[in-house]
Amino acid sequence: MKKFALVFMSMFLMLLGTANVAKAEVNEPKDFVGKWTATIVGLPDGDITMNVEIKLDGDKLVGTYSAEGLGSAEFDQIVAKNNLATFYFNASGYDVSMTFELKDANTGIGDMMEMFDVKWKRVQE
Repeated sequence: MKKFALVFMSMFLMLLGTANVAKAEVNEPKDFVGKWTATIVGLPDGDITMNVEIKLDGDKLVGTYSAEGLGSAEFDQIVAKNNLATFYFNASGYDVSMTFELKDANTGIGDMMEMFDVKWKRVQE
């Protein structure tokens, strides 16, 4: 009986530990809120830096961007799930998607159109 209790307790603790790890990886949409620079690396005309501002409107993310050559505009849509946000917008007549994966409170990585790396950094005010 002691053996069964020991095995049961071990399994319970493993399950509890797994649940805590999974919970730690989940971020809230509010974690994306703020001012960021998104540096898109490896474009044919060279790297470009976008200034991005993300806000919370109720429970959904909204935001704006500005960059030399692109001007300023609002994102068409921002979809956030766990620690990944995907931004949809139109630039120079093309529908574009860009991802943002939070690495910590002030940095992230992602891609644009699954072709170009994007480095995210929070703007400290």
